[in-house]
Amino acid sequence: SRYKSHNFKDALDHAKKLMGYGKRVYFIEMEGKDPSELGFEKFTQLLYSAEELTPSSLVRKKLALS
Repeated sequence: SRYKSHNFKDALDHAKKLMGYGKRVYFIEMEGKDPSELGFEKFTQLLYSAEELTPSSLVRKKLALS
């Protein structure tokens, strides 16, 4: 599963902490690639289509790690 990476878990932990501070957090899934590998157009498309994380979507993503 794409959610089985250590980096993904770390990103979710950081997101949870920021959300705890009242910050709005958006999660961009980059298909395991660097922005330069994706190219400007594809990265910009992912950026603008990113949805804000909610507590429930954060929990769903954490459960997908199991």
